[in-house]
Amino acid sequence: MGGKPFEIVAECELPGLPAERDIMRVGEQIEQARRARSHVMRAVVNPPAVYKEKRYVLQAKLVVWAEDVSRALQAARELLAEAGLPCRTIHPSARALTTAEVPPPSR
Repeated sequence: MGGKPFEIVAECELPGLPAERDIMRVGEQIEQARRARSHVMRAVVNPPAVYKEKRYVLQAKLVVWAEDVSRALQAARELLAEAGLPCRTIHPSARALTTAEVPPPSR
């Protein structure tokens, strides 16, 4: 497989004040959507949710194998949309990943 791993960071909006079980549910939704995509190697949420601009926001990090960053961003957007999470922002992290850290997906 061509490409390389990209870490993508998203801020997902949550309705109301999320409890721990709500954040766990979001993590499960993301993981369920991730399982259907062999090129998305990791998808996790980073609690706690923070109050930002009149909304609670939960950070999600995804590791996506793709040909380029635009395809990695698109894959992350699609996964989060399938999980039912509206995202305020989505961008590549500044972290450079190596194939030693994140081996390519098996075919």
